[in-house]
Formats: sequence, structure tokens, C-alpha cells
Amino acid sequence: MNLQHRVALGTSLVISVVLLTFLILVLIFLDRRLNAELDQRLLSEAHSVGLSLNVTRGQLTINEAIEWMEAHHQDLNDEAVYIAVLDSNRSPVRSSANFPLTSLFLSRLGYSPDQDRFTDRMFLEEKTRFLVHPIELGLSRPFWIVIGKSYSMVHHTLWQVLKIFFLVFPIAIVLAFLGSTLVSRQSLRPIKAIAETARTITASDLTQRVPVPETEDDISQLAEVLNDLLDRLEATITSLRSLAANASHDIKTPVTILHTYLDRLASGKGNGITGLDVGAFQRELHRITHIIDHLAQIAKTDSGAVTIQKAPVWINDLLFEEVERARSQAQKRHLTLKVEDLPSLTVEGDEHWLHQAFENLLENAIKYSPEHGTIRIGLESCGPDRICVAIADEGPGVSEEEKDQLIQPYYRGKDSQNASGSGLGLSIVNWIVTQHGGSLSFEQNFPKGLIVKVSLPLSQAD
Repeated sequence: MNLQHRVALGTSLVISVVLLTFLILVLIFLDRRLNAELDQRLLSEAHSVGLSLNVTRGQLTINEAIEWMEAHHQDLNDEAVYIAVLDSNRSPVRSSANFPLTSLFLSRLGYSPDQDRFTDRMFLEEKTRFLVHPIELGLSRPFWIVIGKSYSMVHHTLWQVLKIFFLVFPIAIVLAFLGSTLVSRQSLRPIKAIAETARTITASDLTQRVPVPETEDDISQLAEVLNDLLDRLEATITSLRSLAANASHDIKTPVTILHTYLDRLASGKGNGITGLDVGAFQRELHRITHIIDHLAQIAKTDSGAVTIQKAPVWINDLLFEEVERARSQAQKRHLTLKVEDLPSLTVEGDEHWLHQAFENLLENAIKYSPEHGTIRIGLESCGPDRICVAIADEGPGVSEEEKDQLIQPYYRGKDSQNASGSGLGLSIVNWIVTQHGGSLSFEQNFPKGLIVKVSLPLSQAD
């Protein structure tokens, strides 16, 4: 059973439950209303009989009201009415011809000297409503008027309502099913269009997008979400393809060099390998290891396998450690690492990953700075409860158009194509900073170079 039929069937079931509930409520209301009308008619009949009673010389006399009422009901084809007048000893004084009285029956009726009493009894194989009405005629003890009417009219009315309902009910259900089928078909048509388009989308062709209905409802929102998902998926796969192509290219070069050295060793010409060759051999191995390490870090961050264990970290001490660690590398290129006065501040972060981030940033600054240049490291406030670490180099810098692309894996600036490196460092730094609730930004360092700013939230202790 497809979704359209399930929706139609579900709607029909709901309508069925609603109609049945409505029927029950109507029957309850009608039953109470008809019972109230029956009681009112019994009281009216008792009042009419009471007007026909008189006391003459201490004796009860009865006019012809009972016979008239019997004839009146017969003329109107009304249901049977039972009328009786009892004396103060609850013995019959007069009763209608259709009302055979027995002492046992009379004893089961409820009597009250100062209020009306209604009682339901089975009489002549029918459920009947009886009223016992006390009447004072100036005597020491009250007389009683007993009026009874069958429930047949009430039951007949309720049965007629049931018959009408069960005649209309199947028609209503069929119409509800057909109507809900048409409505669901119209409503689900955009989903079918989305499904048909989704079937044509493959990993080799992610350019297609599902149609977005103009209804501005949940289905249109679903289509927009799916298109956003496809946009991100296309960007991710494009990035992965670029990553794979660049990684294979970067690894292929050192592997080719290593392959050449190994061929020389295998051919017996290894005696000609010098210490410089061994150094080159080691550099290429280090380059491959560096690329693989960065790829492994990106894979971990993308898969969510890395967790950040935050604790208060003295950011000034961490920067001093990384600067001292980078000095030997900077001295090889005759670079000066100038550290400005760093205030003692703490941030909430994972010390291991923060070390990794600033190590990559200093490595990039050293790599792209010209020899005999200066790299400045500073720490300043950049908003309420936030600090900024600024690392400024004198390298080629980047254009305004390139700034947003720097954090993409394997992206390298136009003026840095000849520099060594994998192009993965800034993407890892951006992930680390983002996980710490911070941001990574880039500014021009005039007259030349790039300033990388890392914004981080201060620890609550500060």
C-alpha cells in the first residue's frame, strides 16, 4: 500500500471515529432531551387529572377527565397513557381501562407526601415511566395520582436516528475516502517529483536539484533542505576529488625521487649515493609523512572522531612555547620572531589542539616570509570576553578574493605555488579554532605580508 492510499485510509478512519463519536453524543443528548420531555408530559397529565378531582362532603369525586384523556390520546394515535387515582391508603379509587393494578405493583412505586417521584418499571412487557404525584384536597392525608407512559416513543425516535445514520455513514465514508485520495494525490505530487529527480542524482552528476513547490508548506521546506544538502554534498565531493588529486600529485613527486634512488641501489649503482642524496631521501620521506599526517587529521575532524577536552589554558605561556620551538626553524632562514608583551590570560580550550593550531600558523609564517624578514606575534583584546592572537609575516600576502578560500583543503595562494607544503594546514587550524568557539580571519600586512588573527573566548576566570 503506497503512501497516498495510507493517507486516504487514515483520513477515512479518523472521519469514521469522529462520526461515531458524534453519533454517541447525539444519542446521549436526544435521550436526555426526550426523557426530560416525557417527564414534563407526565407532570402536565397529572396536573390535568388533579383539576378533575373534588372533595364533596368528605368524599372524593372524579369528573370525566380520565375518560376524556384516554379518548384524546387514542384520537392522536399517541402512545398508551396509564392513569390511576389512589386514596390516602394507596388503594385505587379510579384507573383507566388499560391500567390493571395490583397491590404488588403499587407497592413498588415510590411515594413521597411532598414531592413528585419518577420510577421506571417494566409494565405489559414495555419499559414505562411512572410519575407518582401527591395532591392535597383539604383532607388530613394526601391522595396520589399515578401517571405512566411507555418509553416506546423515545426508543422509536432514537432508532430512527440510528437508521438515518447507518444509511448516511457508508456514503460519508466512501466520499471521505475518495476526497482524501484526491487531496493526498495532489498534495503528494511534489514528493513524487522530488523522488523522481532524486533517482537521477548520482555521485558522477550532482548538478541536478529537486523541484521546489510554490506552496510554501512543509514539502517546499523539505525540497529546500534537500537542495541545501545536495549543495553541501556536491561541495564536499568536489573538495574530496580535489583533495585526492592534489594529494596524489604531492605524494607522487617524492615517491618518484625515492623510486629513482631505490632503482640506483637495486642496479648496484648505490656506491655513488652521497650524504646529500641521503639528506634529500630523508626530506622526501618527511614530506610524505607530513602530507599523510595532515590527511589523517582532516579525516578525523571530518568524521567527528576527535573530541575537544576543554580546560583553562594560559594562552601567553602556550604562545611562548610555540615561538621558542619555532626559533631554530626561523634561524635557518635568518628570520626574526618578535614577540610583543603578552598579558597573562586564560582561554577555555584543549591545550594539545591549540598547540597544533599555533604550530601550523608559525610554520606557515616562516615558510612564506622572505629571508631576513620579521614575524610579529601579539595578543590583544578584540571584544567583550574575547582575545585575538595576531601573527604577522612579510610574505607575498593574498588578495581579497583569496581570503575566503585559504581555509579550504589544498588551497594555496597564487603567489605561494612554489613554496613547499601540502596546503592542508590552515584548514586544520580553522577546524581547531571553530571547535573552541573562535574564528580565523586574515588581513593585509602593509606594506607587504599577511596578518592571521585567531579570536578565542576568554576563560570565565578572567
